[in-house]
Amino acid sequence: LLAACDKSFLFPEFHETQNGVGSKNPPPDPCLTAVCPTNSTCENGKCQCYLGFEGPLCSTGYADKFVGIYQGSDTIDGDIWITIAPLKVTKIDNQNIKIENFGGFQSYIYAKIEKDTFNAPTADKIVIDFTDPAARYFNGNGLLKNGDIHGIYTVTYNDGYMETYTFTMERL
Repeated sequence: LLAACDKSFLFPEFHETQNGVGSKNPPPDPCLTAVCPTNSTCENGKCQCYLGFEGPLCSTGYADKFVGIYQGSDTIDGDIWITIAPLKVTKIDNQNIKIENFGGFQSYIYAKIEKDTFNAPTADKIVIDFTDPAARYFNGNGLLKNGDIHGIYTVTYNDGYMETYTFTMERL
C-alpha cells in the first residue's frame, strides 16, 4: 500500500501537481501573466503596492489623504484647548507630513504615516516622534477616521516637564 505524499523533497526535479500527479516541469510562475500598476510589484500572483502607496492602482501616497486645513483641539486634565489658528497639513513625501501649529504651539512637527496593522488596506495611522525648533519633544500617535484625526501625544519641554494631551484635528 503506497501513501500519497509530496515527493519533491526526494527528487528535486519532481513537482507535485494539483491533481496529485507528478511532473518534471515546475509549476508556472503566477507573476508571469500578472500586470501590476506602477508603484507595485507581483508577489505570488498578486500585485502589492510599494511601501508608501495604496489604492487599487497603487497611485495614492499614504500622506495624500491627510493634506488639508484642520481645526485643532487638545484636552488635558479635562480642559479643552481650541487652537486659534488652523492647523495646516502638507505632504513631505508619501509617508511623511508636516503639521503647522500642532497643539497651538505656534510651531510645526513632522509625523510619519503608516498602516495601523500589517494587513490594513490603507495607512491611516499618524506617528509623532519629533523635536520642534523650540526644543520641545513630541511623541504620540493618532488615527484618521472620516477625514478627522484623533489621537494622543506627550510633549516634553526642554526643562524635562511633560504634559500628555488627547487631540482632535477636524478637517475644515
